Amino acid sequence: MSLLIPIGSETSLLAEGWSLALTEPGACSLPSDLPPDLEYLPAMVPGTVAAALEATGRFDRNNPEPLIDRDVWYRCRLTGEAPGPAILRFAGLATVAEVFLGETLILSSTSMFESHDVAVELTGSETLSICFRALKPHLERTGSRARWRPRLMNNQGLRFVRTTALGFMPGWSPEVHALGPWRPVFLIGGAGPISPLAGEMSAGLTEGGGAADSRAEEYAEPPPSALPGISPARGEIGWGAVSPYIAAERRDFSFSAALGENGEGLLKVSFADDELSHYLHLICAGHEAAFTYDEGKYSAELHLPGVKPWWPHTHGEPALYDVILRVDGEEFPLVRTGFRSLKVDRGVDGDDFAIIVNGEKIFCRGAVWTSADIVGLPGDRAGYEPWLRLAKDAGMNMIRIPGIATYESPEFFALCDELGLLVWQDLMFANFDYPAGDPDFVIHVKTEVGQFLAATQASPSLAVLCGGSEIYQQGAMLGLPERIWKGLLCEEILPALAADCRPDLPYVANSPSGGALPFYPNAGVAHYYGVGAYKRPLEDARRANIRFAAECLAFSNLSDSETLAGGKSGIPRDAGVDWDFEDVRDHYLGTLYDADPRTLRAQQPERYLALSRAVTGEVMETAFAEWRRPGSTCNGALAFTFQDVMPGPGWGVVGADRTPKPAWFALKRAFRPVQAIFVDEGTSGLDVHLINETPADLPVVLELACLRDGRMPVVSGRRDLTLVSRSSESIASTDLFGAFFDTNYAYRFGPPSHDVTVARLKHAQTGEIVAEAFHFPLGRVHAFHDAEITVSVAEGDGEFWLELLTDIFAQSVSIECAGYRPSDNGFHLAPGAIRRIRLAALPDAAGRPGGTIRSLGGDRILRF
Repeated sequence: MSLLIPIGSETSLLAEGWSLALTEPGACSLPSDLPPDLEYLPAMVPGTVAAALEATGRFDRNNPEPLIDRDVWYRCRLTGEAPGPAILRFAGLATVAEVFLGETLILSSTSMFESHDVAVELTGSETLSICFRALKPHLERTGSRARWRPRLMNNQGLRFVRTTALGFMPGWSPEVHALGPWRPVFLIGGAGPISPLAGEMSAGLTEGGGAADSRAEEYAEPPPSALPGISPARGEIGWGAVSPYIAAERRDFSFSAALGENGEGLLKVSFADDELSHYLHLICAGHEAAFTYDEGKYSAELHLPGVKPWWPHTHGEPALYDVILRVDGEEFPLVRTGFRSLKVDRGVDGDDFAIIVNGEKIFCRGAVWTSADIVGLPGDRAGYEPWLRLAKDAGMNMIRIPGIATYESPEFFALCDELGLLVWQDLMFANFDYPAGDPDFVIHVKTEVGQFLAATQASPSLAVLCGGSEIYQQGAMLGLPERIWKGLLCEEILPALAADCRPDLPYVANSPSGGALPFYPNAGVAHYYGVGAYKRPLEDARRANIRFAAECLAFSNLSDSETLAGGKSGIPRDAGVDWDFEDVRDHYLGTLYDADPRTLRAQQPERYLALSRAVTGEVMETAFAEWRRPGSTCNGALAFTFQDVMPGPGWGVVGADRTPKPAWFALKRAFRPVQAIFVDEGTSGLDVHLINETPADLPVVLELACLRDGRMPVVSGRRDLTLVSRSSESIASTDLFGAFFDTNYAYRFGPPSHDVTVARLKHAQTGEIVAEAFHFPLGRVHAFHDAEITVSVAEGDGEFWLELLTDIFAQSVSIECAGYRPSDNGFHLAPGAIRRIRLAALPDAAGRPGGTIRSLGGDRILRF
């Protein structure tokens, strides 16, 4: 029987008064068995054991101790809570947990990824206790024999236990183990005017008793925009602009937001109730419709002419609408959703993979998410927002949550809805040969996936649902036949759940998959590391014929403050190999800058660091220029990864301290919605490609110049044109010159006449530089010049700007300004125009900005 939570119920977030204590595994069966002299520490809920220990100085995230070999007891006194029937909601317990009300066991849970509702009868004097049992004995249990064993994880028992792989991947992440009530605990009591709301939410387009057994529960978390406006930590949940937490069996409530080809929105809502007892109306965007009641179900359908579609922010406005439920004249916010169509175009041959939103093909670019904080595993808006705003600011329009991580909370998706970020969601399966034939395992899978889809179905940002990460690749790379690695879980169980819960979402069986072998990048979804780990030449970005790279371009990315003092600390590496991703970075340093990285590191460490900071961004910009050009087979690519999970030069383009690295700025340049790109076509010359993904036509001026010695134009051209909305245009450079010129030095008739070609795209009316592109016919090292840059600091409307001008081409200009973040950094600066760089004040900004400017071409340090 479902547990139905009335709208308007008094709901408390149990976030205060918690403490924890550690014991030996199995030492205590009941709360009364705990020794009276046991040391208790303050604990955060939601939170983790690692975070609580860190807060008291007993855990070092940079040198973590195992947390899987102890029992951990949490307790909280419910003194003062209203007596009577109530529901305790546990939104996430990591991982093997027993919950006691007083001395009574009310819940046993063995999955980190399931939420639970437990009906209880309160007296107002109980103590709530949660024992998180030591995970190590569960990981050591044996089960069905695996047909392959991944090297990525250091514990093969993870295939049987539903918990995150974070903390179990040496070389990828610190061994910080997820343990504790990592998602909120709620107490829901009282009564409201109606009690059917819950479960299944979808937003798509037409184009007290005994212990509860976690395996039998299918209660859903709330939809992302149905999160409560929580006031005090233990008080009634305020309505604000969002609805209450709602829960019931998954099928008790259904919601869909559809957009027809004629631009009309269509809302459908239905839910079960025992009897006709209320007058209900559905309200959205100034329109309303009455509910009808038939055979135990309320239903309403609402047509919305002229509704604004939801777009990824690179292509338009991510418009959202509040949906209201009126009950007997009283209005309750239900969800906040968006209207968008979504499909995947797999091409005539079935090998393509292009995401189509509202009829437009979207070049998806972004990065692979890891964790907002691997110690605390936050799930609130404050924990997510700084990260996701950095993603949007970099021009990313897609974030992928990989199968090695965790399901993020509804707040994550609500923010992505607001910011216009598409989400590629892997279900939490990675690399292993999972026991899909075990009925208990399948029950857990169905519960966790059903709850996740119920919690996110009002979110227009959720764009792709994937059966997991590198399961197919792992089996195939070990030489196993397809019938072995293409198994029941990803081919039958998960797609059936997706089709049942979210038929509007594209489902991908596994990432990567689609080619003759799952890791071949020329069909379907790829994990592309040709340019990167496999040290292929930059030209391989085209040769690979990528259709969609769900991850790519992994490097050890340095921050601006990185030194060599840390040695190999924080540098990621794959298990079982004799190289790491610093070696990969060094390979491209040697290739792009014609230098021996080992000699440079030993003899000129500062020069080595400067080139190392620049090179990964240069490689990324070059690859994305190839993939975004008109005519490319590539429809999207996501860098690996978005953020580091520990200090040091990790894969992340943003450091663990939320500071963008030089690679982040490079991606920001590569991801501009209005873009200019150079592509060297060999003896067919140098082409410049112009892209306008925005919803408005743009009048621009294109200027092209080939510079000798970085200063003197030997040939130049100019063209006025209008970039049509959501279109691209390709122009041969010689078309601007009016005659043949060996722009890319392909024909080599005589000595080279220039060392850099500059394309500058300017707004025709304002003169603002919209985008720039650079080509080095002789290589970057031949375009190093000791530039004399002049700088002035301008102020206006409460903001500061740097105005930069150079006498000669300056390569990879680096700005250091304490307390401020420049709008661009590590950029090339060409003569002939003033470059304006906005300085955004950080929380530690004090007074007028000051700092230094350097470039790779010389040793000058310019101070401002």
